[in-house]
Amino acid sequence: MSRSVALTGLLVVALVCAGIATAGAEPRDAFLVPVSAEHTGFGTFREGGTRTSAAALRNSFGPPTRTVKGRTRCTFHWKAIGVVAHLTTYGRRIDPCKKGSFVNARLSDQRWHTFAGIRPGSSERAARRRSKRSCGDACEFPGYVLGLHPSDCAGGQVPSVIAQVHDGRVVALRVLTHGCE
Repeated sequence: MSRSVALTGLLVVALVCAGIATAGAEPRDAFLVPVSAEHTGFGTFREGGTRTSAAALRNSFGPPTRTVKGRTRCTFHWKAIGVVAHLTTYGRRIDPCKKGSFVNARLSDQRWHTFAGIRPGSSERAARRRSKRSCGDACEFPGYVLGLHPSDCAGGQVPSVIAQVHDGRVVALRVLTHGCE
């Protein structure tokens, strides 16, 4: 066998292995919270697509530990993973727990983290260093904006992920919808 054929064969094997490694590295981190403008959701849950948010949440995390249903709102709790997710119907006459749209979630388990490593339990200082801006009066709770996305409804950049802080620590990651409210 010539040297060039052997090198070509090795290159093909290396590329195939790299493809397998890349495919293997891509599986979503079950507790990753993306903060980029393009990515929504948390863990394996993604907003949008062909499923309703309620179905997509159940598909990602299984049946909720607890469900609280209102006329136009639904709250799912997954105690074992520290998730409380809120859905709404935006006034439509549909079952919010079956066909509701994702509004926001509170992630309190320390396994939830951003790519930069901010998680419940992180220091407020670390969250501030990684933030795009402070919440100030723009949030219903004190914290730091870790992710922003453009919103036609708001006419600019709006928070998508917030590190909620209390007593110098991150107590939860708040994930907000990329849709119009």
